[in-house]
Amino acid sequence: MSYSELLEARPEVLSDRGIDGIIDLANLLDGKKTALEKNAERFFALTYPTADIRRVLGELDRRFTTDGGTAGLFLFEGLKGTGKSHLLLLVYHLFVNRNAGAAWLREYNLLCRLPDDATVVVNKFTDLPLVSIWDFILEQLGLPRPEKPVVQPSYRDIEQALGGKRLVLILDELEQGIRVINDPTVRHQNLAFLQMLSEWGIAQTK
Repeated sequence: MSYSELLEARPEVLSDRGIDGIIDLANLLDGKKTALEKNAERFFALTYPTADIRRVLGELDRRFTTDGGTAGLFLFEGLKGTGKSHLLLLVYHLFVNRNAGAAWLREYNLLCRLPDDATVVVNKFTDLPLVSIWDFILEQLGLPRPEKPVVQPSYRDIEQALGGKRLVLILDELEQGIRVINDPTVRHQNLAFLQMLSEWGIAQTK
């Protein structure tokens, strides 16, 4: 029995263009209109719910359907090519492209109940290095920067700035982005801000 009797190749496998070998979140912002990352339907068609994906879906569902005590920070770690960016893009499309995401969830009989009023902010730090992560977030949300000079925004500053908004941060290559900040003081300020933000996220309820 040949493989062709058991498997059916997708059209892109047989085309001259070939398949997309990697997922690059930078293509969400700067890529061509035809980039896989921008096409939710095509992305979901190429996504099979592996054990890692099912775990992420379960954690996200608990995050937004359970009163307090759930994780506000999800850290994806692994060697290059193990699917971290794919997971991040999956989360992005589930929030941003609701219809395509819902259809994919139904196809595989999966449950992931997410709020429809969340604002999603994405950055890939190897493509857009940042000196101040909080300034970038406030800019993306259309909010003013702190009027007074601050070391980094406080817990109360962030709570007041967001004003009840739901914020989903998707940060790719974050470790590299922190590492390339030359000034150790600025580097530690960004780390302190991220720690505070994760603690703030844990404290929020649905």
